[in-house]
Amino acid sequence: MNDELMEVSLKLRERDRLRNNLKKNRDVLADKTKKLTECGIIMEKEGKDLKKYESLSLTGLFHTILGNKEEQLEKERQEFLAAKLKYDETKTAVKDLETGISGLIKELAAYGEVDDQYNRIMRAKETYIIEHNDENSNKLMDLIEELAGIRSSIKEIKEAMSAGHLVKEKLQQMIGSLESAGNWGTWDMLGGGFLATAVKHSRIDDARSLAYDVQKLLREFRYELEDVDAYIELDVNIGSFETFADYFFDGLISDWIVQSRINDSLNNSLMMRDNIDDILSRLSRKLDEAQKKSVSMEQEKKHIIEEL
Repeated sequence: MNDELMEVSLKLRERDRLRNNLKKNRDVLADKTKKLTECGIIMEKEGKDLKKYESLSLTGLFHTILGNKEEQLEKERQEFLAAKLKYDETKTAVKDLETGISGLIKELAAYGEVDDQYNRIMRAKETYIIEHNDENSNKLMDLIEELAGIRSSIKEIKEAMSAGHLVKEKLQQMIGSLESAGNWGTWDMLGGGFLATAVKHSRIDDARSLAYDVQKLLREFRYELEDVDAYIELDVNIGSFETFADYFFDGLISDWIVQSRINDSLNNSLMMRDNIDDILSRLSRKLDEAQKKSVSMEQEKKHIIEEL
C-alpha cells in the first residue's frame, strides 16, 4: 500500500499542476486573442495611411513639392512595420497557446480516475491505521505523504531548470545576432557601404525572429517557476518575462538604423540572461536541498517499516 499511496499522491499533484497550467494558458489566450484583434485594427489603419502617402493624390503631390514626402513616407512605413510585426507576434502566440491547451487537455485525460484511486487508497490507509493504531503506523503514513510532496517538488524544479536552460540557449542566439548587428552597424557608420547595411539588417531580422521564440519560452519558464513556487518559496523576479518581446520590438522598430537602438536591445537581452542565470542558480540550490531531504526521509521510512 505504501508504494501505491506514493504513486497516487504524485498523480494527484501532477493532475492539479496540469489543471492549473490549463487555466493559466486559457487566461493568457483570452488576453492575446483580444490583443490580436486590437493589433489587427491598428495594422489595417497604418496600412491605409501608408497607401495614402504612396499614392499620387493631391496630398502626396503637395508633400512632394514641399520636399518632405519621402520623410513622411518612411515614417508611415516604419509605423506599418511596427504594427505588422506586433500583429504577427501576437498571432504566433495565439497559435502556440491553442496548441499548448490541446496538449494539456490530452494529458489530463490520462488522470480521469485518479480521484477514485486516491479515495480507495485513503480508505485502505484508514483501515491500516485503525488496525495497527500505534505511533509508528501514523508516522509512516504522514511520512509517505510528505515524501510524495518532496518528490513532486524535485520533479518541478528539474522541469523548471530544463525550461530555463532552453530559454537561455535561445536568448544566447539572439544576443549573438544583436552583437553581430552592432558590429556591422559600427562598420556601416564608418562607411562600410551597402554590404554593411544589408548584413546589419539581416542580423536584426534574425534577432527579431528569435525574439518570438524567446517570448514563448519565457512564458513557459514562468509557468514552471510558478509550479515550483507552489512547493518552495523561490522569491525570483519574473515580472519582465511577459513584456520582453514588446521591449525588443519597441526598441528596434522605431528606428532600426540607429546604433543606440541595437545597443539598447542588446543590453536588455543581456540583463534578461543574467536574471535567468540567477534563477537557475537558485533552482540548483533548491534541488540539492530537496534531494538531500528526500534521501533522509527515505532512510527514516525504511527504519519505521523495519520496526513495524
